[in-house]
Amino acid sequence: MNKIALRTAIRRLKRNYVRSKCFLEYDEIHRVLLFFNIEHIDGILPVIQSLKSDGKTVRVYCLEDDKVKGERKPLPADVRVWKKADLNRLMVPKKVCINELAAFQADTLIDLTLRPSLVHDFMYHHTQASYRVGLGRQDPNRFDLLLTVDDQHDAPFFFQQLLFYLKSIRTRQ
Repeated sequence: MNKIALRTAIRRLKRNYVRSKCFLEYDEIHRVLLFFNIEHIDGILPVIQSLKSDGKTVRVYCLEDDKVKGERKPLPADVRVWKKADLNRLMVPKKVCINELAAFQADTLIDLTLRPSLVHDFMYHHTQASYRVGLGRQDPNRFDLLLTVDDQHDAPFFFQQLLFYLKSIRTRQ
């Protein structure tokens, strides 16, 4: 029942969603919004550090997963974990979360979710990032650059490959 409301909200957002594809060179990227699955935190931390050391402002979001058990090491201050308390009874993110995400004026969205997430899908439509990068298991119409993923490599491998491609893209000759 709860997923039905969230899927309906996403369908409504997709109907009204229009954007032009674009590419940015790495030097043109200043503010990065990054989505990921919580179970890949160890692979994401080096990506965050690399982006920050290159002078990028980074904001990171993931969804808490009840299936991931055990103690988690403390996360950096710029990593925001959406919990059940951040969702309404229909599992749609609360307005305060949507406003917080929209207030961060990112020029680039990097979606590193390997496992589909309706919450990330919903929040994707609430950012104004002009350049959108993701992994190949997502809808190619929503992204400017997609990196193909397979089952032969682990998540950190793909995250590092994505950084390599971001740094290699040239839009001018």
